[in-house]
Amino acid sequence: MDNQHIEIAREDIRAIEYAFRSNPNVPKPPQRNRGGHGSALKNALANTVSSIINNRREIGVDTDALIVIELSSGEAVPSLEILQGKFNLEIVEETKSNGGTKFVVQFASQNDITIFDDERAS
Repeated sequence: MDNQHIEIAREDIRAIEYAFRSNPNVPKPPQRNRGGHGSALKNALANTVSSIINNRREIGVDTDALIVIELSSGEAVPSLEILQGKFNLEIVEETKSNGGTKFVVQFASQNDITIFDDERAS
């Protein structure tokens, strides 16, 4: 009883004639202008970036002074009030994640960023 299989005869499908006529009036796909499309994407991206920077400037956000800080939950997490006072930073955005919280912070000056980086390195 082992290895019992149903035997199926193979057919030569090359001998089967196609049942439908070809359509000679099928439209050809349009020619793509990849260079023009790339230029349009480049301009749209440049305009979007410029718009975002201008919008940030209008509400007082300096992109050169932005840093993303991720604080994990635990006992060693510093108080935000201490960080704000010590490093002269403002919280621009706060995002909760499963392991902690991400903050987008803006420093008042490049000097404050340097002080913060020196503190982190030590």
